[in-house]
Amino acid sequence: MESPDSILEVRDLKVWFPVKKGVFAVTRGYVKAVDGVSFDMRRGETLGVVGESGCGKTTMARAVLGLVRPTAGTIELEGSTGPRDRWRVAQAVFQDPLSSLNPRHTVLELLTEAMVYHGLCPRNARRGRAAALLEAVGMSADVLDRYPHEFSGGQRQRICIARAVSLRPKLLVCDEAVSALDLSVRAQALDLIGGLKAKLGLSVLFITHDIGVVQHVADRVVVMKDGRIVESGDCAGVLKSPSAEYTRYLMSAVPRIGAAAV
Repeated sequence: MESPDSILEVRDLKVWFPVKKGVFAVTRGYVKAVDGVSFDMRRGETLGVVGESGCGKTTMARAVLGLVRPTAGTIELEGSTGPRDRWRVAQAVFQDPLSSLNPRHTVLELLTEAMVYHGLCPRNARRGRAAALLEAVGMSADVLDRYPHEFSGGQRQRICIARAVSLRPKLLVCDEAVSALDLSVRAQALDLIGGLKAKLGLSVLFITHDIGVVQHVADRVVVMKDGRIVESGDCAGVLKSPSAEYTRYLMSAVPRIGAAAV
């Protein structure tokens, strides 16, 4: 790492997907999902990455997590030696909690399987550890033997958050983690993530299409369009006086109380 204050450094990251055509599947071109992205992330901060669907923000996040192989560029994550062991440092919460949870596993199994596998929890201590995780996200231990379909969307996302922090990561990647939730539940989830960040000393990479959410949770913001960064900086400064036309467009789409309907 170049800076002692950085937990994540991304340099000239490119993720291109080949477009193949014909009987012999010859590559005719590339979809440049991420095309030359560079940014730093400081320890303990929440960095918001915002842009419309298809701008490359999710692909970038998946590359950081080691789920997508970069075409070019470097990703340096403090404490990891490469994509295969990034689970030790970074964990993720995705958009759809139902598809993120194995429907055949109980809450106990969902929360402790990875800990047991990686030697972070003895089998005889599973219930205690799982109960503590549930308490941290505002749920009772009496749900440990229930299955994902028995919960509401907000409760399932709390279980996903509990599972994500079970491996004691330094970086939590939230990829549209609240966009599928109702507004009241969304606010609760954001408060929960903020509380865990402070309690556990997490850094949070918050991916969203909603710049209105970013302005409430992020310390700094990166704005992406067509696989590139068009603006970045301190969140309050960027959102108060955006220099990029695209950022101004995103700001104009934020609903305002009392605004006239079009």
